[in-house]
Amino acid sequence: ANLVSLQGDLTIDMSKSNAAGDIASISASGITISLGAAGNFSANLVDASKAMTLDGSAAVSADLTLTAVSAEDAISITVAGSANVASTNMDTVGSFTFSAAGASESVDITDISASGISITTGLQGDLSASAINSVSTITVDASGATTAQGITMTSVSASGAISITLGAGSG
Repeated sequence: ANLVSLQGDLTIDMSKSNAAGDIASISASGITISLGAAGNFSANLVDASKAMTLDGSAAVSADLTLTAVSAEDAISITVAGSANVASTNMDTVGSFTFSAAGASESVDITDISASGISITTGLQGDLSASAINSVSTITVDASGATTAQGITMTSVSASGAISITLGAGSG
């Protein structure tokens, strides 16, 4: 689809599908996206006036490309399996939560701005971000990493505490 725009909530349920979702622009009140085993989804612009949730916990292999995501409430993204995540901008007045716990992941998010930020990496401990900014706290939990592809964060800023926990991997 080229454009999905509505005043109400939008739910995209791909949980039983192996199809790839590709939507140029999404604008809705609240946005919920559930991915299936293939877990392939891309969007250039995702704009929610409430919360945005992307659930890829059922994915065996996930390729997510979310160029720009903005939400008034929370942004929550969960991936599993072999996961590649790329995003230029994640911006919310609420909290930003990303979980790749147990996944074999590669995460590249250029800019994250939120009231509170919680990022849990998976087995690779692979996270790259240019700017992470929070008006509250930032937590990066890579304790589950068994191999360390590396965490690269160029600029990290928070009004509250910053906590970074690394796993057993080396690299």
